[in-house]
Amino acid sequence: MMPLNWANDDYETGYDALLDYDDPESPTLFEAGRGLQLILPEGLPVFGLHWIGAVMIAPILVFMSILILLPIVVITGSHATWINGIATTIVCLIMLWGFSFVLKLMTLNRDIFPRRYFATLGEQGIAMRFSRLHFPLQNPKVALSWEEIQSLRIVRNFFLPGLLVAHPFVIFIEAYADGDRMVSIPISPNEENVKALMDEIEKRSGKLFS
Repeated sequence: MMPLNWANDDYETGYDALLDYDDPESPTLFEAGRGLQLILPEGLPVFGLHWIGAVMIAPILVFMSILILLPIVVITGSHATWINGIATTIVCLIMLWGFSFVLKLMTLNRDIFPRRYFATLGEQGIAMRFSRLHFPLQNPKVALSWEEIQSLRIVRNFFLPGLLVAHPFVIFIEAYADGDRMVSIPISPNEENVKALMDEIEKRSGKLFS
């Protein structure tokens, strides 16, 4: 078996476990069975997208873009009045709220937006599986065995998907190995989960980092 096959196996096991889990409000530390735990970025829009979901969500995004631009067009128009500008802005804000509510309900549908991105805590190590959109400046798929981990840090960094829920800066747990290898795990905006996650990583690695 290749050295990192365990990371792929952990991911597949975790992905299959989440397919069978119907509740969209999963705990941050999810028990996937067979000694595997998943760290889910609960409260952050970090989901996959089926093509059906893309077809369904595209018109909503187009309408929301139009509603954002329409007040600007009206206010800067040659025949603009303050009454037209205020009325248009209010109507557009109300409709934007409605579309955002529909968008939020759609993202709770796991048939359309499956959980594809998360970190795993397995018997052999810790691994992250995200996309380039989530981590444009670093490798989004890294795995470290428990023996490789040299240090553990809690940091607050910018996370692009957090912009969609007004949390652009979120807490990360970062595990470092020799060189520049690092597993970076975005954590739910609910910060009380961090200590429990740190304790679990320390217990599995057999090391104390605090």
